[in-house]
Amino acid sequence: MNIKFEQLNHDEAVSGNLTFLGLSKTFKVREFLEKLGYSLGHETTKKLFEGIEIEVLRFGEKSWKKGTLKLTLEFCPDEPIAEENPVKNGAKIVQPESPLDDLHQIINETN
Repeated sequence: MNIKFEQLNHDEAVSGNLTFLGLSKTFKVREFLEKLGYSLGHETTKKLFEGIEIEVLRFGEKSWKKGTLKLTLEFCPDEPIAEENPVKNGAKIVQPESPLDDLHQIINETN
């Protein structure tokens, strides 16, 4: 079975128990990102989504590896879905350059 995670769009709805963040049971991804920003602080959240320089010592490796740590929101359905090309009015749906653009805009507006 091939597990495939996909980034969520900011306007997609999520249902889950994240009341510890002050969210209702059903919320938009955008609301989650805003609450995360308030909980961690906008600068911390911005750094996590853009990436921070780190070193990792992985299992089986003999030395530390330098790289970037980046936070993303992804979803993998419990049941596999059929591959499809999203089409609207005969044209492919174009995804934004980054699903995190809205969060970056919110953070920049508050600074």
